[in-house]
Amino acid sequence: MASVDMHETHRTQSLRAADMLAALMLAFAALLVGGMAIAAPFLSTFYTDVHAFVVGPDYSEIVTMLDTGLYTVVALPALATAILLIVFCGLNRTLRHLPTTPVAVCSVAIIFAVAVAWLFQLNTETNIYADSLRLDTYAKALLEGDYAVFSKDLGDGVPYLSIYPFQSGSVWLLAGVYALFGSGNQLPFQLLNAVCVALTAGCMIAICKMLFSSRGATNACSLLLVAFLPLPLSAALVYGNAIGLGLISLVLALNVYAMRCQDAPRHRWTAFGVSCLVCAIALTVKSTFVLMLIALVLTWAIVLLRERRLRFLLVVLAAALVVNWAAGIPVMLLEHTVGVDFGSGMPKSSWIAMGMEWSMYLDKPGWWSGDYALNFADTGMDGDAQNAFALQHIGWSISTFIHDPLFALRFFGVKLITEWLEPTFQSIYYSATSLADATTPLAREVIGRGHLAHRVIIAYMDAFQNLLYLSGAVGLVCTVRHHRAFGPAVILLAVSFLGGFACYLLWEAKSVYVFPFALMLFPFAGYGVDALCGAVRTCMARGTVRAES
Repeated sequence: MASVDMHETHRTQSLRAADMLAALMLAFAALLVGGMAIAAPFLSTFYTDVHAFVVGPDYSEIVTMLDTGLYTVVALPALATAILLIVFCGLNRTLRHLPTTPVAVCSVAIIFAVAVAWLFQLNTETNIYADSLRLDTYAKALLEGDYAVFSKDLGDGVPYLSIYPFQSGSVWLLAGVYALFGSGNQLPFQLLNAVCVALTAGCMIAICKMLFSSRGATNACSLLLVAFLPLPLSAALVYGNAIGLGLISLVLALNVYAMRCQDAPRHRWTAFGVSCLVCAIALTVKSTFVLMLIALVLTWAIVLLRERRLRFLLVVLAAALVVNWAAGIPVMLLEHTVGVDFGSGMPKSSWIAMGMEWSMYLDKPGWWSGDYALNFADTGMDGDAQNAFALQHIGWSISTFIHDPLFALRFFGVKLITEWLEPTFQSIYYSATSLADATTPLAREVIGRGHLAHRVIIAYMDAFQNLLYLSGAVGLVCTVRHHRAFGPAVILLAVSFLGGFACYLLWEAKSVYVFPFALMLFPFAGYGVDALCGAVRTCMARGTVRAES
């Protein structure tokens, strides 16, 4: 009898510990998103060097009511946000009674169609973004057998892949597309982006359905994704972002399913095994999604703690290590093929050092600085010397922050604003790098700063971002209140979001970098919209009752 009581005590303690950790992570995510929801109507970041025929470096400026007046920055976005919320509530009233599958299929189809339509409006010949040009050069050289290119400086001070060897997977992918559809033909790659954009949307909807088991929340999530223009517009960039995002979204969906299969171990570990394979492919295309892999390990630890099956955490850890190792296979294959040793790349400390300094090049805190690549070239690609250089700069930054707390507050505040309160997530900027002679006038109107279509799109995206953070915060708060009913799998997206937030607080900043982590909020936002609409219906019903009485 005593042993039974002891067993129950341990089980209860495991449940409490797991539930407490889950609640803390959800509450922390709710706090951060709530802060963003409060700030979003008053602050925004807009790109200032995007034109209908040319795009410059990614300069942007923060806009507040002090710059353009109360109406432009606060009243107009607030009005647009309120209109969007009213529209969503009206649609939710109808959609919440419809089956989720047809709504999801239609939503994904619409997102795919918008992405494809945008690509044909752009009619890209060659994406001129610097990294895309490097991939294009290497892919062509790989197919032509011109391996000497891999040892040349393409404008970075040293061979590009000596700085970024992890881009080898994207080189192989683009070379494969060129081999199938013709060298230099980037449209098939962009169409593959469009497929993966649709896959991302489908996975977010599936996750929302699995987590909340609510027709209203799931259909609201579908509707939000359809309305989120940066998602289909992101298909234009010839880079690994969209493809990697689609694959990692599938990984997250498979793991949410696996975590919920507590009583079906065969289904659980089959889904987990498939997700590991997909994750390895995702990391070969976009290595920064290792943050999602870390989130998976942490979430599995909580899931297995709650189930008192922590011994299986060894399986998860071993699989994560194998996945991370497998992501380096394309690098080894490319080095062997072209006969060039790319080395271990520029040390990761360099990007942290960038993220803690004010960029003189872009006049923004934590954004790209070419000084580190130049120093890497000056050291003869000596990783130890480069690491020492970066650590020295990190030390200087920390010392500055300690001695001037107000500057530190301004630095990180402005950095977060330029990352998280940029409503396009650089989707229009990177579309501008895809401009060609055949680009349609409509696309130029949307892209070119100062045009009416551009102003309307930006205002809409700004309002939608306000709605996303507001509904996401509401959804997270509601999830905290009922997290035991949803199970520990509900924290996977929250942990992923927190990992991205923490990483890019210190790492080199770009709003496109935080884009995947903003997408993690959509299932919560769907739940939040449904909750807000429910609250509106309740208030209206009470008002009707009072009027009748």
